Formats: sequence, C-alpha cells, structure tokens
Amino acid sequence: MTAESKVFYGGEEVGVSGIQNVVRPQLLENEEMPVIIQADANAFRGVVSDVEKQCLEAGVKRDKVTLATR
Repeated sequence: MTAESKVFYGGEEVGVSGIQNVVRPQLLENEEMPVIIQADANAFRGVVSDVEKQCLEAGVKRDKVTLATR
C-alpha cells in the first residue's frame, strides 16, 4: 500500500475492493496462508484497516494477518 493508500498486489493496482478476489483463490491452495500487508508509513490507517477487514472476510485467519510498514 502506497503513501497515497493505493493497494497493489503483484505489481498491479487492485484497490481495497479487489483484495478478496486476490486472496480467496490462494486460500483454496493453502487455508493457513499468511498475509503480510505492506503499507507505507504514511498510508491512511482507515484504508489499512479496510484491507485487513477484506482479508478476514475472504477467510484469512486473524492470527495470519500481519502489518509491515516501510
């Protein structure tokens, strides 16, 4: 996640609304998959929270979501 709070995965912008479409197929392969949300230190906290919420709604276990700032 950029300082402007744009959400990317694999070099492509997916936005908050695209998180579940990225995460769900991967969970089918590994239901214990960890998710690391890499966010710029200046990203809006509300958007970071929205990304985490989307991961959880997609089925990621709460203890598998980690936030890393850069």
